Amino acid sequence: MRISIVMMMVVVACSLAFTTGTVVGELIVDDDDVSLKWADHNNITAAMDASTEGEVIYVYAGSYNETVLVNKTVSIIGNGSADTFVFYDTLSDIIHIESDWVNITGLNVSGSEDSSGIDIRGQYSTVDNCTIHDSDEGIRPAASYVTIDNCTIYDCGYGTFSAYTPYVTINWCTFWDIPSYEAINGYRSSSMTLLNNTFIDSSIDLGGWLPSDYDSHEIWDCTVNGDPVYYLANTNGHTVPSGTYGQVILGDCDDVRMDDVTISDAGNGMLIAFCNDAHLSNVTLRNLSQGMYLRYSDGSLIEDFTIDGIWENGMYIDYCEDIEIARINGTNTGNDRCLYILANNQDVLIRDSVFTGFSYAIYSFATNHTYRNITFKDNNLAIYLRNSLLVNISMCLFSGDNGDIYFRDSDTATIFNNTMKNATGYSVRLESSWNITLTHNEMMGADSYAIRMDGTSGNNSVHHNNFLDNSGSSSQCYDMNGNSSWDDGAEGNWWSDWGGSGNYTIDGSTAADEYPLDDPVATSAPEKVPELGLLVALSMVAFMVIAIRRRRR
Repeated sequence: MRISIVMMMVVVACSLAFTTGTVVGELIVDDDDVSLKWADHNNITAAMDASTEGEVIYVYAGSYNETVLVNKTVSIIGNGSADTFVFYDTLSDIIHIESDWVNITGLNVSGSEDSSGIDIRGQYSTVDNCTIHDSDEGIRPAASYVTIDNCTIYDCGYGTFSAYTPYVTINWCTFWDIPSYEAINGYRSSSMTLLNNTFIDSSIDLGGWLPSDYDSHEIWDCTVNGDPVYYLANTNGHTVPSGTYGQVILGDCDDVRMDDVTISDAGNGMLIAFCNDAHLSNVTLRNLSQGMYLRYSDGSLIEDFTIDGIWENGMYIDYCEDIEIARINGTNTGNDRCLYILANNQDVLIRDSVFTGFSYAIYSFATNHTYRNITFKDNNLAIYLRNSLLVNISMCLFSGDNGDIYFRDSDTATIFNNTMKNATGYSVRLESSWNITLTHNEMMGADSYAIRMDGTSGNNSVHHNNFLDNSGSSSQCYDMNGNSSWDDGAEGNWWSDWGGSGNYTIDGSTAADEYPLDDPVATSAPEKVPELGLLVALSMVAFMVIAIRRRRR
Protein backbone atom coordinates (compact mmCIF):
# COMPACT_ATOMS: atom_id res chain seq x y z
CA MET A 1 0.00 0.00 0.00
CA ARG A 2 1.30 3.45 -0.87
CA ILE A 3 1.72 5.74 2.16
CA SER A 4 2.96 9.27 1.50
CA ILE A 5 5.57 10.98 3.69
CA VAL A 6 2.90 13.47 4.74
CA MET A 7 0.62 10.65 5.85
CA MET A 8 3.39 8.94 7.82
CA MET A 9 3.97 12.17 9.71
CA VAL A 10 0.25 12.51 10.33
CA VAL A 11 -0.02 8.96 11.67
CA VAL A 12 2.83 9.49 14.10
CA ALA A 13 1.50 12.86 15.25
CA CYS A 14 -2.04 11.52 15.70
CA SER A 15 -0.87 8.50 17.70
CA LEU A 16 0.95 10.75 20.10
CA ALA A 17 -1.71 13.42 20.43
CA PHE A 18 -4.69 11.12 20.72
CA THR A 19 -3.11 9.12 23.55
CA THR A 20 -1.09 11.61 25.58
CA GLY A 21 -3.10 14.85 25.38
CA THR A 22 -2.01 18.35 24.54
CA VAL A 23 1.66 19.20 23.99
CA VAL A 24 3.32 22.48 23.06
CA GLY A 25 2.25 23.74 19.58
CA GLU A 26 -0.97 21.75 19.49
CA LEU A 27 -4.65 22.48 19.99
CA ILE A 28 -7.28 19.82 20.65
CA VAL A 29 -10.86 20.13 19.37
CA ASP A 30 -13.70 17.91 20.61
CA ASP A 31 -17.28 18.65 19.65
CA ASP A 32 -18.95 17.67 22.95
CA ASP A 33 -16.38 18.57 25.62
CA VAL A 34 -16.94 15.10 27.09
CA SER A 35 -14.68 12.64 25.27
CA LEU A 36 -11.55 14.57 26.18
CA LYS A 37 -11.19 16.39 29.47
CA TRP A 38 -8.16 18.24 28.11
CA ALA A 39 -9.82 19.50 24.87
CA ASP A 40 -9.06 23.16 24.20
CA HIS A 41 -12.12 23.97 22.05
CA ASN A 42 -15.38 22.42 20.91
CA ASN A 43 -15.23 23.78 17.34
CA ILE A 44 -12.54 24.25 14.70
CA THR A 45 -13.11 27.96 14.20
CA ALA A 46 -12.37 28.71 17.83
CA ALA A 47 -9.17 26.69 17.59
CA MET A 48 -8.18 28.58 14.42
CA ASP A 49 -8.73 31.90 16.17
CA ALA A 50 -6.58 30.80 19.10
CA SER A 51 -3.83 29.20 17.03
CA THR A 52 -0.46 30.62 16.05
CA GLU A 53 1.56 30.06 12.90
CA GLY A 54 2.81 26.50 12.53
CA GLU A 55 0.53 24.89 15.12
CA VAL A 56 -1.34 21.62 14.66
CA ILE A 57 -5.09 21.46 15.33
CA TYR A 58 -6.25 17.93 16.15
CA VAL A 59 -9.98 17.39 15.56
CA TYR A 60 -11.47 14.41 17.37
CA ALA A 61 -14.34 12.30 16.06
CA GLY A 62 -17.62 14.12 15.96
CA SER A 63 -19.81 16.50 13.99
CA TYR A 64 -18.73 20.09 13.45
CA ASN A 65 -21.51 22.25 12.02
CA GLU A 66 -19.47 25.26 10.86
CA THR A 67 -17.49 26.88 8.08
CA VAL A 68 -13.78 27.32 8.66
CA LEU A 69 -11.50 30.14 7.50
CA VAL A 70 -7.88 29.02 7.53
CA ASN A 71 -5.83 32.22 7.54
CA LYS A 72 -2.69 30.91 9.26
CA THR A 73 -0.15 28.29 8.33
CA VAL A 74 -1.50 25.36 10.35
CA SER A 75 -2.29 21.67 10.01
CA ILE A 76 -5.85 20.55 10.71
CA ILE A 77 -5.82 16.81 11.36
CA GLY A 78 -9.03 14.89 11.82
CA ASN A 79 -9.67 11.52 13.35
CA GLY A 80 -10.43 10.08 9.88
CA SER A 81 -13.07 10.90 7.30
CA ALA A 82 -15.32 8.12 8.59
CA ASP A 83 -15.57 9.78 12.01
CA THR A 84 -14.85 13.53 11.72
CA PHE A 85 -17.57 15.50 9.95
CA VAL A 86 -17.36 19.17 9.00
CA PHE A 87 -20.58 20.34 7.38
CA TYR A 88 -22.81 23.35 6.94
CA ASP A 89 -25.78 24.18 4.74
CA THR A 90 -24.30 27.19 2.96
CA LEU A 91 -23.63 28.85 -0.39
CA SER A 92 -20.02 29.57 0.57
CA ASP A 93 -16.99 27.34 1.10
CA ILE A 94 -16.98 24.90 4.00
CA ILE A 95 -13.21 25.19 4.45
CA HIS A 96 -11.54 28.22 2.87
CA ILE A 97 -7.73 28.27 2.92
CA GLU A 98 -5.98 31.61 2.48
CA SER A 99 -2.51 30.90 3.87
CA ASP A 100 0.38 28.95 2.30
CA TRP A 101 1.67 25.60 3.53
CA VAL A 102 -1.63 24.48 5.06
CA ASN A 103 -2.36 20.80 5.56
CA ILE A 104 -5.89 19.34 5.87
CA THR A 105 -6.09 15.65 6.75
CA GLY A 106 -8.71 13.10 7.76
CA LEU A 107 -11.94 15.12 7.49
CA ASN A 108 -15.36 14.44 5.97
CA VAL A 109 -16.50 17.74 4.42
CA SER A 110 -19.93 18.52 2.93
CA GLY A 111 -22.72 21.01 2.41
CA SER A 112 -21.62 23.84 0.11
CA GLU A 113 -24.47 24.23 -2.35
CA ASP A 114 -22.91 26.87 -4.59
CA SER A 115 -19.19 26.79 -3.84
CA SER A 116 -16.46 24.42 -2.66
CA GLY A 117 -16.11 21.84 0.03
CA ILE A 118 -12.46 22.92 0.34
CA ASP A 119 -11.24 26.08 -1.44
CA ILE A 120 -7.45 26.40 -1.52
CA ARG A 121 -5.97 29.86 -2.10
CA GLY A 122 -2.65 29.18 -0.37
CA GLN A 123 0.34 27.75 -2.23
CA TYR A 124 2.08 24.53 -1.21
CA SER A 125 -1.02 23.33 0.62
CA THR A 126 -2.15 19.71 0.85
CA VAL A 127 -5.44 17.90 1.32
CA ASP A 128 -4.88 14.32 2.34
CA ASN A 129 -7.18 11.39 3.17
CA CYS A 130 -10.38 13.44 3.13
CA THR A 131 -13.88 12.72 1.86
CA ILE A 132 -15.70 15.61 0.19
CA HIS A 133 -19.31 15.40 -0.97
CA ASP A 134 -22.57 17.30 -1.49
CA SER A 135 -20.89 20.49 -2.72
CA ASP A 136 -20.85 22.35 -6.03
CA GLU A 137 -17.09 21.82 -6.29
CA GLY A 138 -15.45 19.15 -4.19
CA ILE A 139 -12.03 20.80 -3.98
CA ARG A 140 -11.01 24.02 -5.71
CA PRO A 141 -7.21 24.30 -5.98
CA ALA A 142 -6.95 28.01 -6.81
CA ALA A 143 -3.25 28.27 -5.97
CA SER A 144 -0.18 26.64 -7.47
CA TYR A 145 1.76 23.73 -5.98
CA VAL A 146 -1.31 22.24 -4.33
CA THR A 147 -1.39 18.49 -3.66
CA ILE A 148 -4.57 16.44 -3.25
CA ASP A 149 -3.80 12.93 -2.11
CA ASN A 150 -5.88 9.84 -1.25
CA CYS A 151 -9.23 11.64 -1.26
CA THR A 152 -12.72 10.46 -2.16
CA ILE A 153 -14.96 13.00 -3.88
CA TYR A 154 -18.57 12.27 -4.75
CA ASP A 155 -21.95 13.92 -5.30
CA CYS A 156 -20.28 17.20 -6.31
CA GLY A 157 -20.96 19.22 -9.46
CA TYR A 158 -17.23 19.12 -10.21
CA GLY A 159 -14.76 16.86 -8.48
CA THR A 160 -11.87 19.34 -8.51
CA PHE A 161 -11.93 22.69 -10.31
CA SER A 162 -8.41 24.01 -10.87
CA ALA A 163 -8.98 26.50 -13.71
CA TYR A 164 -6.04 28.83 -14.43
CA THR A 165 -3.92 27.11 -11.80
CA PRO A 166 -0.54 25.52 -12.64
CA TYR A 167 1.32 22.78 -10.80
CA VAL A 168 -1.60 20.97 -9.19
CA THR A 169 -0.99 17.36 -8.18
CA ILE A 170 -3.90 14.92 -7.71
CA ASN A 171 -2.93 11.37 -6.77
CA TRP A 172 -4.72 8.21 -5.67
CA CYS A 173 -8.15 9.86 -5.54
CA THR A 174 -11.55 8.37 -6.33
CA PHE A 175 -14.33 10.34 -8.01
CA TRP A 176 -17.92 9.22 -8.45
CA ASP A 177 -21.44 10.66 -8.81
CA ILE A 178 -20.18 13.84 -10.53
CA PRO A 179 -23.18 15.42 -12.38
CA SER A 180 -20.98 17.49 -14.72
CA TYR A 181 -19.00 14.31 -15.54
CA GLU A 182 -15.86 16.42 -14.99
CA ALA A 183 -14.00 14.81 -12.14
CA ILE A 184 -11.01 17.08 -12.80
CA ASN A 185 -11.59 20.38 -14.57
CA GLY A 186 -8.21 21.80 -15.54
CA TYR A 187 -9.19 24.62 -17.88
CA ARG A 188 -6.11 26.78 -18.63
CA SER A 189 -4.14 24.78 -16.09
CA SER A 190 -0.62 23.76 -17.07
CA SER A 191 1.77 21.20 -15.58
CA MET A 192 -0.78 19.14 -13.68
CA THR A 193 0.27 15.77 -12.30
CA LEU A 194 -2.48 13.15 -12.20
CA LEU A 195 -1.44 9.72 -10.94
CA ASN A 196 -3.43 6.61 -10.08
CA ASN A 197 -6.83 8.28 -9.93
CA THR A 198 -10.06 6.34 -10.31
CA PHE A 199 -12.94 7.97 -12.20
CA ILE A 200 -16.41 6.40 -12.17
CA ASP A 201 -18.76 7.72 -14.88
CA SER A 202 -16.61 10.87 -15.13
CA SER A 203 -13.27 11.96 -16.55
CA ILE A 204 -10.69 14.72 -17.10
CA ASP A 205 -11.53 18.01 -18.82
CA LEU A 206 -8.82 20.28 -20.23
CA GLY A 207 -9.24 23.48 -22.19
CA GLY A 208 -7.61 26.68 -23.34
CA TRP A 209 -5.89 28.22 -26.35
CA LEU A 210 -2.23 27.42 -25.70
CA PRO A 211 -0.42 24.11 -26.33
CA SER A 212 0.69 24.08 -22.68
CA ASP A 213 -2.96 23.78 -21.64
CA TYR A 214 -2.88 20.28 -23.16
CA ASP A 215 0.70 19.03 -23.52
CA SER A 216 2.43 19.98 -20.26
CA HIS A 217 0.83 17.43 -17.93
CA GLU A 218 1.83 14.12 -16.40
CA ILE A 219 -1.09 11.68 -16.50
CA TRP A 220 -0.33 8.09 -15.55
CA ASP A 221 -2.25 5.02 -14.41
CA CYS A 222 -5.67 6.69 -14.23
CA THR A 223 -8.82 4.76 -15.11
CA VAL A 224 -12.40 5.53 -16.10
CA ASN A 225 -14.79 2.72 -15.12
CA GLY A 226 -11.80 0.40 -15.04
CA ASP A 227 -10.50 1.31 -18.51
CA PRO A 228 -7.22 3.22 -18.89
CA VAL A 229 -6.85 6.92 -19.62
CA TYR A 230 -4.53 7.22 -22.61
CA TYR A 231 -2.53 10.47 -22.57
CA LEU A 232 0.02 11.44 -25.19
CA ALA A 233 1.81 14.77 -25.68
CA ASN A 234 4.55 16.32 -27.80
CA THR A 235 4.92 13.33 -30.11
CA ASN A 236 4.59 13.26 -33.92
CA GLY A 237 3.74 10.34 -36.16
CA HIS A 238 2.39 8.20 -33.33
CA THR A 239 -0.28 5.50 -33.60
CA VAL A 240 -2.67 5.03 -30.68
CA PRO A 241 -2.96 1.29 -30.00
CA SER A 242 -6.39 -0.15 -30.78
CA GLY A 243 -8.53 -1.14 -27.84
CA THR A 244 -11.01 0.08 -25.23
CA TYR A 245 -10.18 3.20 -23.26
CA GLY A 246 -11.81 5.22 -20.54
CA GLN A 247 -10.56 8.40 -22.19
CA VAL A 248 -8.04 9.48 -24.85
CA ILE A 249 -6.19 12.82 -24.55
CA LEU A 250 -3.75 13.93 -27.26
CA GLY A 251 -1.92 17.24 -27.01
CA ASP A 252 0.44 18.67 -29.65
CA CYS A 253 0.77 15.41 -31.58
CA ASP A 254 0.92 16.04 -35.34
CA ASP A 255 0.29 13.22 -37.81
CA VAL A 256 -1.23 11.01 -35.13
CA ARG A 257 -3.17 7.90 -36.13
CA MET A 258 -6.00 6.13 -34.34
CA ASP A 259 -7.93 3.09 -35.52
CA ASP A 260 -10.35 0.67 -33.86
CA VAL A 261 -10.88 2.40 -30.51
CA THR A 262 -13.94 2.22 -28.22
CA ILE A 263 -14.82 4.67 -25.42
CA SER A 264 -18.09 4.37 -23.52
CA ASP A 265 -20.05 5.10 -20.35
CA ALA A 266 -18.13 8.07 -19.01
CA GLY A 267 -17.72 11.85 -19.32
CA ASN A 268 -15.48 13.26 -22.06
CA GLY A 269 -14.41 10.52 -24.43
CA MET A 270 -11.67 12.10 -26.56
CA LEU A 271 -9.80 15.39 -26.27
CA ILE A 272 -7.52 16.21 -29.20
CA ALA A 273 -5.80 19.60 -29.38
CA PHE A 274 -2.98 21.05 -31.48
CA CYS A 275 -2.78 17.82 -33.47
CA ASN A 276 -2.54 18.69 -37.17
CA ASP A 277 -3.06 16.05 -39.88
CA ALA A 278 -4.64 13.57 -37.49
CA HIS A 279 -6.32 10.52 -39.00
CA LEU A 280 -8.98 9.04 -36.72
CA SER A 281 -10.98 6.04 -37.92
CA ASN A 282 -13.20 3.21 -36.69
CA VAL A 283 -13.97 4.84 -33.35
CA THR A 284 -17.02 4.10 -31.21
CA LEU A 285 -18.19 6.79 -28.79
CA ARG A 286 -21.14 5.59 -26.72
CA ASN A 287 -23.03 6.85 -23.67
CA LEU A 288 -20.78 9.83 -23.02
CA SER A 289 -21.35 13.40 -21.94
CA GLN A 290 -19.06 14.67 -24.72
CA GLY A 291 -17.89 12.33 -27.44
CA MET A 292 -14.87 14.19 -28.84
CA TYR A 293 -13.34 17.65 -28.58
CA LEU A 294 -11.22 18.60 -31.60
CA ARG A 295 -9.41 21.92 -31.15
CA TYR A 296 -6.64 23.73 -33.03
CA SER A 297 -6.11 20.73 -35.28
CA ASP A 298 -5.97 21.46 -39.02
CA GLY A 299 -6.03 18.96 -41.86
CA SER A 300 -7.69 16.18 -39.88
CA LEU A 301 -9.59 13.24 -41.37
CA ILE A 302 -12.30 11.75 -39.15
CA GLU A 303 -14.06 8.71 -40.61
CA ASP A 304 -16.11 5.66 -39.73
CA PHE A 305 -17.25 6.83 -36.30
CA THR A 306 -20.18 5.40 -34.37
CA ILE A 307 -21.72 7.99 -32.06
CA ASP A 308 -24.51 6.73 -29.84
CA GLY A 309 -26.26 7.99 -26.71
CA ILE A 310 -24.39 11.29 -26.31
CA TRP A 311 -25.79 13.71 -23.72
CA GLU A 312 -24.21 16.97 -24.93
CA ASN A 313 -22.10 16.88 -28.13
CA GLY A 314 -20.94 13.96 -30.22
CA MET A 315 -18.14 16.07 -31.74
CA TYR A 316 -17.21 19.57 -30.60
CA ILE A 317 -15.00 21.19 -33.25
CA ASP A 318 -13.24 24.47 -32.48
CA TYR A 319 -10.51 26.49 -34.28
CA CYS A 320 -9.93 23.94 -37.04
CA GLU A 321 -9.45 24.29 -40.79
CA ASP A 322 -9.50 21.83 -43.67
CA ILE A 323 -11.40 19.10 -41.81
CA GLU A 324 -13.08 16.11 -43.47
CA ILE A 325 -15.68 14.10 -41.57
CA ALA A 326 -16.94 11.01 -43.37
CA ARG A 327 -19.16 8.02 -42.70
CA ILE A 328 -20.45 8.99 -39.28
CA ASN A 329 -23.27 6.85 -37.89
CA GLY A 330 -24.88 8.97 -35.20
CA THR A 331 -27.93 7.89 -33.20
CA ASN A 332 -29.52 9.36 -30.12
CA THR A 333 -32.79 9.75 -28.26
CA GLY A 334 -33.49 13.43 -28.88
CA ASN A 335 -30.71 14.93 -26.77
CA ASP A 336 -28.44 17.78 -27.81
CA ARG A 337 -26.09 17.78 -30.81
CA CYS A 338 -24.17 15.21 -32.80
CA LEU A 339 -21.83 17.74 -34.47
CA TYR A 340 -21.24 21.15 -32.89
CA ILE A 341 -19.05 23.26 -35.17
CA LEU A 342 -18.06 26.72 -33.96
CA ALA A 343 -17.64 29.87 -36.04
CA ASN A 344 -13.85 29.76 -36.04
CA ASN A 345 -13.75 26.61 -38.20
CA GLN A 346 -13.30 26.91 -41.98
CA ASP A 347 -13.23 24.55 -44.94
CA VAL A 348 -15.10 21.65 -43.42
CA LEU A 349 -16.53 18.76 -45.45
CA ILE A 350 -19.09 16.41 -43.89
CA ARG A 351 -20.21 13.57 -46.15
CA ASP A 352 -21.70 10.08 -46.46
CA SER A 353 -23.13 9.93 -42.96
CA VAL A 354 -26.35 9.12 -41.07
CA PHE A 355 -27.79 11.14 -38.17
CA THR A 356 -30.88 9.92 -36.32
CA GLY A 357 -32.80 11.21 -33.32
CA PHE A 358 -30.84 14.30 -32.20
CA SER A 359 -32.10 17.64 -30.98
CA TYR A 360 -29.64 19.07 -33.51
CA ALA A 361 -27.88 16.66 -35.81
CA ILE A 362 -25.54 19.45 -36.99
CA TYR A 363 -25.33 22.77 -35.15
CA SER A 364 -22.91 25.01 -36.99
CA PHE A 365 -21.55 28.53 -37.25
CA ALA A 366 -20.15 27.74 -40.66
CA THR A 367 -17.75 29.40 -43.08
CA ASN A 368 -17.12 27.53 -46.31
CA HIS A 369 -18.72 24.26 -45.21
CA THR A 370 -20.05 21.46 -47.39
CA TYR A 371 -22.62 18.85 -46.32
CA ARG A 372 -22.98 16.11 -48.93
CA ASN A 373 -24.77 12.78 -49.23
CA ILE A 374 -26.04 12.67 -45.64
CA THR A 375 -29.18 10.99 -44.33
CA PHE A 376 -31.08 12.76 -41.56
CA LYS A 377 -33.99 10.99 -39.86
CA ASP A 378 -36.28 11.87 -36.96
CA ASN A 379 -34.18 14.74 -35.63
CA ASN A 380 -35.74 17.75 -33.98
CA LEU A 381 -33.62 19.88 -36.33
CA ALA A 382 -31.31 18.30 -38.88
CA ILE A 383 -29.05 21.25 -39.81
CA TYR A 384 -28.99 24.52 -37.86
CA LEU A 385 -26.75 27.18 -39.41
CA ARG A 386 -26.22 30.44 -37.56
CA ASN A 387 -24.08 33.38 -38.71
CA SER A 388 -22.94 31.17 -41.55
CA LEU A 389 -21.30 32.08 -44.83
CA LEU A 390 -20.59 30.06 -47.97
CA VAL A 391 -22.41 26.81 -47.24
CA ASN A 392 -23.23 24.02 -49.65
CA ILE A 393 -25.83 21.33 -48.84
CA SER A 394 -26.31 18.72 -51.56
CA MET A 395 -27.56 15.20 -52.22
CA CYS A 396 -28.92 14.78 -48.70
CA LEU A 397 -32.03 12.90 -47.61
CA PHE A 398 -34.19 14.34 -44.83
CA SER A 399 -37.03 12.25 -43.42
CA GLY A 400 -39.32 12.81 -40.45
CA ASP A 401 -37.36 15.68 -38.91
CA ASN A 402 -39.26 18.45 -37.19
CA GLY A 403 -37.18 20.89 -39.26
CA ASP A 404 -34.73 19.98 -41.99
CA ILE A 405 -32.59 23.10 -42.57
CA TYR A 406 -32.65 26.35 -40.58
CA PHE A 407 -30.54 29.34 -41.62
CA ARG A 408 -30.34 32.22 -39.13
CA ASP A 409 -28.45 35.47 -39.78
CA SER A 410 -26.59 33.77 -42.62
CA ASP A 411 -25.43 34.75 -46.08
CA THR A 412 -24.61 32.99 -49.34
CA ALA A 413 -25.39 29.30 -49.55
CA THR A 414 -26.61 26.70 -52.04
CA ILE A 415 -29.15 23.99 -51.20
CA PHE A 416 -29.01 21.69 -54.18
CA ASN A 417 -30.41 18.30 -55.18
CA ASN A 418 -31.76 17.23 -51.78
CA THR A 419 -34.86 15.25 -50.83
CA MET A 420 -36.90 16.48 -47.88
CA LYS A 421 -39.98 14.55 -46.88
CA ASN A 422 -42.50 14.32 -44.09
CA ALA A 423 -41.11 17.08 -41.89
CA THR A 424 -43.33 17.54 -38.85
CA GLY A 425 -42.62 21.27 -39.17
CA TYR A 426 -40.96 23.06 -42.12
CA SER A 427 -38.41 21.76 -44.60
CA VAL A 428 -36.31 24.93 -44.93
CA ARG A 429 -36.51 28.09 -42.83
CA LEU A 430 -34.58 31.28 -43.54
CA GLU A 431 -34.55 33.82 -40.73
CA SER A 432 -32.80 37.10 -41.60
CA SER A 433 -30.73 35.25 -44.19
CA TRP A 434 -29.70 36.42 -47.65
CA ASN A 435 -28.39 35.08 -50.95
CA ILE A 436 -29.54 31.51 -50.36
CA THR A 437 -30.13 29.53 -53.55
CA LEU A 438 -32.47 26.50 -53.46
CA THR A 439 -32.59 24.49 -56.65
CA HIS A 440 -33.32 20.93 -57.79
CA ASN A 441 -34.71 19.88 -54.41
CA GLU A 442 -37.69 17.62 -53.71
CA MET A 443 -39.84 18.83 -50.80
CA MET A 444 -42.88 16.81 -49.86
CA GLY A 445 -45.31 16.13 -47.05
CA ALA A 446 -44.24 18.83 -44.57
CA ASP A 447 -46.79 19.62 -41.88
CA SER A 448 -46.03 23.30 -42.37
CA TYR A 449 -44.54 25.39 -45.19
CA ALA A 450 -41.87 23.68 -47.22
CA ILE A 451 -39.91 26.96 -47.26
CA ARG A 452 -40.46 29.80 -44.82
CA MET A 453 -38.59 33.13 -45.10
CA ASP A 454 -38.84 35.40 -42.03
CA GLY A 455 -37.17 38.46 -40.55
CA THR A 456 -35.10 40.48 -42.99
CA SER A 457 -34.56 37.55 -45.35
CA GLY A 458 -34.19 38.64 -48.95
CA ASN A 459 -32.40 38.27 -52.28
CA ASN A 460 -32.83 34.51 -52.09
CA SER A 461 -33.46 32.42 -55.19
CA VAL A 462 -35.84 29.44 -55.38
CA HIS A 463 -36.24 27.66 -58.71
CA HIS A 464 -36.42 24.19 -60.31
CA ASN A 465 -37.68 22.51 -57.13
CA ASN A 466 -40.60 20.11 -56.69
CA PHE A 467 -43.17 20.94 -54.00
CA LEU A 468 -45.57 18.11 -53.26
CA ASP A 469 -48.36 18.16 -50.66
CA ASN A 470 -46.76 20.45 -48.11
CA SER A 471 -49.35 21.92 -45.76
CA GLY A 472 -48.69 25.64 -45.42
CA SER A 473 -51.82 27.78 -45.69
CA SER A 474 -53.04 28.87 -49.12
CA SER A 475 -49.70 27.91 -50.67
CA GLN A 476 -46.81 25.58 -49.88
CA CYS A 477 -44.25 28.33 -49.12
CA TYR A 478 -44.06 31.61 -47.20
CA ASP A 479 -42.05 34.78 -47.92
CA MET A 480 -42.52 37.59 -45.38
CA ASN A 481 -40.84 40.36 -47.37
CA GLY A 482 -41.39 39.31 -50.98
CA ASN A 483 -37.96 40.44 -52.12
CA SER A 484 -36.68 37.02 -53.10
CA SER A 485 -37.03 35.33 -56.47
CA TRP A 486 -39.20 32.22 -56.89
CA ASP A 487 -38.07 31.54 -60.47
CA ASP A 488 -34.94 32.18 -62.54
CA GLY A 489 -36.66 34.60 -64.90
CA ALA A 490 -37.69 31.88 -67.32
CA GLU A 491 -38.59 28.82 -65.28
CA GLY A 492 -39.80 28.41 -61.73
CA ASN A 493 -40.79 25.38 -59.67
CA TRP A 494 -43.26 22.50 -59.91
CA TRP A 495 -46.16 22.81 -57.47
CA SER A 496 -48.55 19.92 -56.85
CA ASP A 497 -51.39 22.38 -56.13
CA TRP A 498 -50.84 24.79 -59.04
CA GLY A 499 -53.98 25.30 -61.12
CA GLY A 500 -52.19 25.04 -64.48
CA SER A 501 -52.25 28.70 -65.53
CA GLY A 502 -50.97 32.04 -64.20
CA ASN A 503 -48.59 32.69 -61.34
CA TYR A 504 -48.22 30.60 -58.23
CA THR A 505 -48.75 32.97 -55.29
CA ILE A 506 -46.51 32.63 -52.25
CA ASP A 507 -48.03 33.29 -48.81
CA GLY A 508 -46.86 36.21 -46.69
CA SER A 509 -46.51 39.04 -49.24
CA THR A 510 -46.75 39.74 -52.98
CA ALA A 511 -44.13 37.14 -53.89
CA ALA A 512 -45.00 34.69 -56.67
CA ASP A 513 -43.51 32.07 -58.93
CA GLU A 514 -44.18 33.70 -62.30
CA TYR A 515 -43.13 30.66 -64.33
CA PRO A 516 -44.43 27.55 -62.56
CA LEU A 517 -43.52 24.30 -64.31
CA ASP A 518 -45.98 21.89 -65.87
CA ASP A 519 -43.95 18.82 -64.96
CA PRO A 520 -41.80 17.83 -62.00
CA VAL A 521 -38.08 18.53 -62.18
CA ALA A 522 -35.69 15.60 -62.47
CA THR A 523 -33.90 16.38 -59.22
CA SER A 524 -31.48 13.46 -59.44
CA ALA A 525 -29.52 15.17 -62.23
CA PRO A 526 -27.25 16.95 -62.65
CA GLU A 527 -25.11 15.72 -59.74
CA LYS A 528 -22.43 18.40 -59.94
CA VAL A 529 -22.92 20.95 -57.18
CA PRO A 530 -22.45 24.60 -58.17
CA GLU A 531 -19.12 25.93 -56.95
CA LEU A 532 -19.37 28.13 -53.88
CA GLY A 533 -17.21 30.70 -55.60
CA LEU A 534 -20.04 31.35 -58.06
CA LEU A 535 -22.67 32.02 -55.41
CA VAL A 536 -21.94 35.71 -55.05
CA ALA A 537 -22.25 36.21 -58.80
CA LEU A 538 -25.48 34.22 -58.92
CA SER A 539 -26.88 36.29 -56.08
CA MET A 540 -26.06 39.51 -57.94
CA VAL A 541 -27.87 38.22 -61.03
CA ALA A 542 -30.90 37.31 -58.91
CA PHE A 543 -30.90 40.78 -57.39
CA MET A 544 -30.80 42.38 -60.85
CA VAL A 545 -33.76 40.24 -61.99
CA ILE A 546 -35.80 41.38 -58.98
CA ALA A 547 -34.92 45.01 -59.63
CA ILE A 548 -35.96 44.77 -63.33
CA ARG A 549 -39.31 43.17 -62.40
CA ARG A 550 -40.07 45.88 -59.90
CA ARG A 551 -39.28 48.54 -62.49
CA ARG A 552 -41.68 46.91 -64.97
CA ARG A 553 -44.46 46.82 -62.40
